[in-house]
Amino acid sequence: MRCRSGAPPRPAAETLRHHRLEEDVITSIIAAVLFVIALLLHLANLSLGPLDVTFFWLAGLVCVALHLAGIGTSRRAYARRR
Repeated sequence: MRCRSGAPPRPAAETLRHHRLEEDVITSIIAAVLFVIALLLHLANLSLGPLDVTFFWLAGLVCVALHLAGIGTSRRAYARRR
């Protein structure tokens, strides 16, 4: 497959590495969405029953912690291919 820019195609390993980096941000995107929900609820002074602003803040912080710990990413040390 050729690029329109005339650049040489990427090696398969580089393409795979790029794909893995896209998958690694899933927990951080979830955290951002939870923080946005918390902010909107706080600005509107609303509560969704037991799901109040504090719940969404804490859930967002848990997702950030999981992201920083490497959980929820596609990289697995035990699944190396040779």
